Amino acid sequence: MPWTSNKSGIHFDHPVFRALRPTLIDLTSHFSKLSRRFKDDWPGHVTRYDKGEIEVAQAVETRAGRRLILPALPRETRPRGVRQKRKNQAQTDKQPWTLGLVEAIDAIDLIERYQLETRNRIALILLDSNFEIALKEFMFHRKDLFPAHEFTDAKLRQLFSRRSEVIRTVRSKITIPYDIIDVANHYYELRNKFIHERATVDVSDRDIAIYRTAVERVLNTLFNLEFDR
Repeated sequence: MPWTSNKSGIHFDHPVFRALRPTLIDLTSHFSKLSRRFKDDWPGHVTRYDKGEIEVAQAVETRAGRRLILPALPRETRPRGVRQKRKNQAQTDKQPWTLGLVEAIDAIDLIERYQLETRNRIALILLDSNFEIALKEFMFHRKDLFPAHEFTDAKLRQLFSRRSEVIRTVRSKITIPYDIIDVANHYYELRNKFIHERATVDVSDRDIAIYRTAVERVLNTLFNLEFDR
């Protein structure tokens, strides 16, 4: 076996481990996916099976470099595009105005599943709109922080016409770290380039991941919403 000299761990560069590594990765990946699909009903799918018989099967040699043939995984019972909504059901019931903010993040999950050439551009527009709408919803519904006699409809309309003023006003009442604002401003400018300018702008998967994390942090800060990745 490819143990280290003191038998406390595995020697990952050992020829035996290198030979086993592809099989271990295939098996781990397969059963990790299976576990995730069963996680919402572990008693129904797994623990209720407390009896069984061991079947001895002849091991079949698999040549190096060939993927394992494993049983098909069961279909997911929870579509990926609704997981954030379900996770935040209690919060959206208490704050119905946050439903659209949560579903926008679910929409990002759905967009990622389709091989659209411009999917990252679509996702960026959606994320940036969600960031801006979240700030406006916070101002409109938190009357304790933004009382109606001070923030009249006319003043709100004036504020909402300038994104920088909305950000400044919200940050005067609640802490949103500068790093999040810097990220939002960066991608706001990037969004404007392909909306208002005659320019083709590349948006990478990394860009979407960074901005999504920032927007989710804002939604958590403003509305106590939680998100899975």
